[in-house]
Amino acid sequence: MFFIFLILIVGGSYVYWRFSIISNKKLFFSSPLFHSLAGTISILILSLILVNTLAPSKQQHDPITITFDSTKATIDTSFTAIFNQKDPRFHYQQIVRISYASPEHLSNLEKKYNNLSKKETSIENSIGYFGLGVLSLESKKYDSALNYFFNVTNASLPYLHYCIGKVYSEKEEILLAEEHYLKELDIENGNVNGAVFQLIEQYKNVEDYAKLKKLFDRYSTNELFPHNLARLTLLHERSFGNYILLSVKSIKYKTKLWGFSAALIISFIWFGYLFRLGIFRENKVTYLFLMFVGGCLSILITLLINDLKGLFFLWDLDGFFFNDLLYSIFMIGVPEELAKITPFLLLLALSKKLKEPLEYIVYASASALGFAFIENLLYFQEASHGIIHGRAYLSVIGHMIDSSIVAYCFVLYHFKQKKKTNILILFLITFALGSIAHGLYDFLLFQNSILLFFIFFVFVVQIWIILINNCLNNSSQFAYGKTRQTERTHMYVALALTCIFAAEYLLIGFSKGVEEANYQFYSNIFFASFSIIFFTSNLSSFNLIKGYWRDIYFSRKEKRGYGTLTSRTLLTSWYFVNSIKSHNYVGEHVVLFGDPYNRELREILDNQYEGEIIDRIILSDSNSVDPHWFLLKLNNPLYFNDNPTFYVLIKVRNQSDSLRYDEYIEVFFKSVDNLEQLNKHYLSKDDFPSYGWARVSMKN
Repeated sequence: MFFIFLILIVGGSYVYWRFSIISNKKLFFSSPLFHSLAGTISILILSLILVNTLAPSKQQHDPITITFDSTKATIDTSFTAIFNQKDPRFHYQQIVRISYASPEHLSNLEKKYNNLSKKETSIENSIGYFGLGVLSLESKKYDSALNYFFNVTNASLPYLHYCIGKVYSEKEEILLAEEHYLKELDIENGNVNGAVFQLIEQYKNVEDYAKLKKLFDRYSTNELFPHNLARLTLLHERSFGNYILLSVKSIKYKTKLWGFSAALIISFIWFGYLFRLGIFRENKVTYLFLMFVGGCLSILITLLINDLKGLFFLWDLDGFFFNDLLYSIFMIGVPEELAKITPFLLLLALSKKLKEPLEYIVYASASALGFAFIENLLYFQEASHGIIHGRAYLSVIGHMIDSSIVAYCFVLYHFKQKKKTNILILFLITFALGSIAHGLYDFLLFQNSILLFFIFFVFVVQIWIILINNCLNNSSQFAYGKTRQTERTHMYVALALTCIFAAEYLLIGFSKGVEEANYQFYSNIFFASFSIIFFTSNLSSFNLIKGYWRDIYFSRKEKRGYGTLTSRTLLTSWYFVNSIKSHNYVGEHVVLFGDPYNRELREILDNQYEGEIIDRIILSDSNSVDPHWFLLKLNNPLYFNDNPTFYVLIKVRNQSDSLRYDEYIEVFFKSVDNLEQLNKHYLSKDDFPSYGWARVSMKN
């Protein structure tokens, strides 16, 4: 119960801290933040109660195993025991077992087989010489072994030709070894598995794919035939139909029921997130599903590329910095990005131009999600330490980000560029960037550079949010009245990611015991909390400005006129503040009043003025574009130089302020002398007189 107490203390402290810094206390308990925190803590506590009250305790209930030297205790080298066994398989296995566990018995056993070899009956005689041959084989007396084996009168004795083949293999007489392994395959009750294994190794060493193909055709169901080698064989022999079937079988063979369930839950959760991004126009579920299925199938492209690499050239990780970096980009990043983007390119080729910028990002991400689903099946063969939530929080979203970068070229081409650049050039640029991002992800993990990895990962997540934000800003159905819907993803992300962590905890608890589950919970709770808070903050934070294309930039300080926010380190700024801060206030009714420290404006704002925020305005100067201004329409006019105006421009002074959850916020203030000024194509900051700052609060 310690963990429940810990979560209550830590979670309660965080809730109290967030409550204390919000001015409007009444709104806190109805905010998405509070609902997310309350839901997350409730899920974790419920899972802890279930595991600690219902899950088995392996330490208490597992029987204690006492190991005895049972090998020696069960060895019977008496003449009667050997004489009564006519199956050569028994003799082979018994000799191998004794030579490994109790070699002191071999001399006595040799005498028994020697006596047996002098018997007149062919069965006893053959078993005697066979046993002597196996003893010599285990003692590495290969010439003696061959002499004994060739004295066996029964040439169809099971295991005989297999053992002769092993002798020739040790003597590096490959052709003779192959001859006897093949003979073993035709003997009834022969050592088929052993002979097939030896032939596979022999053919693989000399890259004789034609003979491997014949072996595969005869023993394709034999589990000793490695799937990767079988794929190489079929590919080399141009048996493409069987190659595809075996590739699918390779995935099915590694799929566990619990792994399939976990991978499906992860995919369903992220699928739901992609669907929820359709704020202005719902994403087509049919297209999303088709892209997901296409992404699942695209894993076959990756297998094909890897198998071709194995056939035609050898290149692998070797621990050297530049080799591993280039390998990660060109042999991991490029093939996987090519595979994931292929279903999306087919969609573009077979359908009309997509109508919304966001569709390019979402459908490419859905394909990546399908690819990640199959990849998770391969990884989820065992419930190893934190693998489920680790891949859900990192690998899956990493795949979606990389594919989004590649697909962003189509967004730029169709919706931003006035002077069209060749789409192929744009595609090659974004494809290279996506592949590099993918390669760096894997490379940093290979190098065990965990800190650099997380810095890099935070960076690419922020890029993804900027790409999505730009697509939303430039939707053909953009409407400020719908911008508040972005907040609906806040609670969804928090609860969904918490459910993944809780589900993994329950799985470990009921399969491996409460002790192992609690150990993993304690080990992973910090990383899980970090990830849930980070994604909840970032994946639901969109600052929606109609027609605006945000550049990709990051800074320790607020940029382009946000104001006097306290400087943070670059990493904490990305993590806690986010490169995009949501200020979607269009449609809100507010109260404008003066600041006591701004004397000039206080004389004009001599009272409280109610009004409605009706639009967002982008102002420019010679150095930058400032998209953070709001157009406020007042119910009563303000007088500047005896000229009345019902319109003013305001901008949040500090990025961390919230109009909804603070009692009031400070805003920069500009007057609009003539509303027709806003109809110009280019709006300069100098066109609107500045009067310092004022204060704004929500109308009750």
